[in-house]
Amino acid sequence: DICIGYHFHEFFHGKGYAIESVKAYVNWLLDQTEGKIIAISDPENINSIKLLEKIGFIFVRNQVVKNKLNKIVEEKVYCFNAKS
Repeated sequence: DICIGYHFHEFFHGKGYAIESVKAYVNWLLDQTEGKIIAISDPENINSIKLLEKIGFIFVRNQVVKNKLNKIVEEKVYCFNAKS
């Protein structure tokens, strides 16, 4: 499985760069592998969640993990649905 992540500087928010680049990246990954493509999002990052769902990711589960600072954080896990 492949897990992707992305972050765009605030200056570029709302300009359509995220959806175009993430969509292109996912299409490239589909040509490179047969594994699942997983994306993880902060539950409060509504724009990221909308982006994932718009390009064909489906919600799989909520999870709680420890980050690098040993702090507990919540995440939403999505899997790409190639049929979308």
